[in-house]
Amino acid sequence: MNYEYLKLHEPSALCKRRFAASESLEDIVVKPNLLRDAARFAPNKMVRMVAQGLLNFESGSQAKIDRNALNWVMSYGRAALVRKLLTLMEASEGGHPTYELLKKSNPDEFLTMEHITPDFQMVTKKSEVNNVLVCFAGNSLRINIPVQIFHLAVKDHFDQIIYLRDPLKQYFTLGMNSIADDFDDLAKLLCEKLPAKSHLTVLGTSSGGFAAMNFANYAQPERLLLFSPPYEFRGNCAPTDKLQMSRNNIRIFFAENSKFDVDLVKQWKASPLTACVELVGGDSHSTLEYLWETEGFYKIIDWCK
Repeated sequence: MNYEYLKLHEPSALCKRRFAASESLEDIVVKPNLLRDAARFAPNKMVRMVAQGLLNFESGSQAKIDRNALNWVMSYGRAALVRKLLTLMEASEGGHPTYELLKKSNPDEFLTMEHITPDFQMVTKKSEVNNVLVCFAGNSLRINIPVQIFHLAVKDHFDQIIYLRDPLKQYFTLGMNSIADDFDDLAKLLCEKLPAKSHLTVLGTSSGGFAAMNFANYAQPERLLLFSPPYEFRGNCAPTDKLQMSRNNIRIFFAENSKFDVDLVKQWKASPLTACVELVGGDSHSTLEYLWETEGFYKIIDWCK
């Protein structure tokens, strides 16, 4: 497996606090008594929250497991902390798809530098690449679920996967610091990295869906997946004028019980892609997370092939 990453922006103050918390937890998890003390007395709120979540895993108490703690470790934990989490999870019983996925996962297949939230990551599994997935994260810098968890779920379905984040939260319209001055530059850069004649899927969540739609005009992918994307950004509509794809190869998901998503659907009614809109259950803007938790996720991933 070949792994590339780029961190193009200096870590924010919040990122630095997360790094410090992850380092502290690595020292703490090696001794159960330190873990218990940290859950009660650690001055860092992040450390207390994660330590309590790990204790629940250690006790095998599925009902008390804090999913926020699990997601935090998978987003910001370094290798030693993630390995400890997997060891503790062996005692927990089934249920949630994330738990089941992680319990059977190989730490050697994780995104090595995910804990620093890189702006660009590319994983290539084979020398001959046939299936490629390009993912644009939203302003939360996740794909509704932590990128690490998403990667473990889809890694066996694609030969190459590219993950992109925009820490500036400008829907990628300003490109990526130092490697692309605007979206046009970014799209050209990505197209140069794509293997010739590969089967391409482009995916975007929330604001990343706007960028995914934009990129599809350049790359003309075989499949396009958008989860709760906005149709407009600063007065500009998501471009569709150069899109040559069959509408049968485009799927745009929204949560039918989310007021925020319902308002977004109204925007998309002005789009020529309105027939591609699909409503799913759930009351959260995190549409892909809902599909992940209700077993609709893998049906959509299989559709990408």
